[in-house]
Amino acid sequence: MSSEDFSKYREKLAKDQRTILDNLLQKHSAECKKSFLNEIQRDQVHSMIVNMCASAFSESGPLTSTGYHFITVDPLYRYRGERGQQDL
Repeated sequence: MSSEDFSKYREKLAKDQRTILDNLLQKHSAECKKSFLNEIQRDQVHSMIVNMCASAFSESGPLTSTGYHFITVDPLYRYRGERGQQDL
């Protein structure tokens, strides 16, 4: 449904029904925003952890004298599996 169609549909509703619809949309938007912000925070923490671990192997890092070098990074979590659970 396009936003134009939705607006037309909304205008056809009674005032109390519009209020209910607006409240539901506001609640859903808030939940989506919260989820989105949580994902951003999780990605930021992930990047911070990766940077902390990888920097030890950088050219000037303290562990290069051991002969180990940073090659690549695997994610700390994978996409959702069949059951909708995240692998950590």
